[in-house]
Amino acid sequence: MTGIDLAAAFRGQYQREDAALAAMGRICQDATTLEHVAEQVAAKHGIPEIKPLHAQRGDVVLLDNPSPSTGLNRQALGIVHLNGHHVVVTGPDGLRLLRLAHVRRGWRIGSLTAGAHIADGAGRARFVTLTRTPQPLAS
Repeated sequence: MTGIDLAAAFRGQYQREDAALAAMGRICQDATTLEHVAEQVAAKHGIPEIKPLHAQRGDVVLLDNPSPSTGLNRQALGIVHLNGHHVVVTGPDGLRLLRLAHVRRGWRIGSLTAGAHIADGAGRARFVTLTRTPQPLAS
């Protein structure tokens, strides 16, 4: 979607949960929580934070992921589902769908939310969304 592999530094660095936590601390300047890791990765790649309930399909969110067996909440990163009402997260039994109500923080993926009014060659004003990879104006 963005052409940037945000997990590249983490891939192949661990096989167990305790090793994953150690790898996150090494890679992300002594990060102690998944939230710290998400903050650092987003800052490194210029990904803007958004209000949790403004998250749209494809955005990355941090949420409380309640365990189906114990009911205990654990932090998880997920992606807003195409339906825009749920978040897809991984669980011990595969992918799970959770309500957006569990979301604590979010980051806009794909394009920045900024835009600008510009004039094309014929002097007509157009609104252009500013993206990570600038696209040429259609005529």
